[in-house]
Amino acid sequence: MQGNLEQSVKYVNKALKISPHLLDKNHPSIARLYNKFTSILKTIEEPTKYAMKALESPLKVYANHSLIIKIFYHNIKEFITNFH
Repeated sequence: MQGNLEQSVKYVNKALKISPHLLDKNHPSIARLYNKFTSILKTIEEPTKYAMKALESPLKVYANHSLIIKIFYHNIKEFITNFH
């Protein structure tokens, strides 16, 4: 389980294409969403499978902060809907 969670967190980082340091320092709104998402992953049995589905669309537009938040929020919402 722990290995799956770590793999999922790595996938989330890869999808965001930003390091946790940059995330926490420059983008607190995204950091909060990221923390909520990883908390949810801790409560389910197959986090890797669902994380990959939720974040299958890569967040490429790093410069547009509001767009990243919208897409990331949408992906988390979709993940929660699909899981429940």
